[in-house]
Amino acid sequence: ALVKKIQIDDALCCILATLPESYKAGLKRRIIDINDLKSITAYNRLSKLIKIPFFLSKDYYFIPYGDVISLIKTILQNIEKDIRTLEQ
Repeated sequence: ALVKKIQIDDALCCILATLPESYKAGLKRRIIDINDLKSITAYNRLSKLIKIPFFLSKDYYFIPYGDVISLIKTILQNIEKDIRTLEQ
């Protein structure tokens, strides 16, 4: 799917605004233990995957729909457990 760049940027901004600070800190860390948290691994992959520029226009991203849906499901299934882990 092709999606306007501004829509993806706005959606990511809204998502990040609703996440707890402990989770945001976990997203920024690059340590091995964080990779055990499935939602963080999936979010980091998702944020890279949905920012693939469309070759004909820099104003659009090419979104591989199936992969994105799979990553979103992984995030939803694991985020509560991962937040609790980060807050301990």
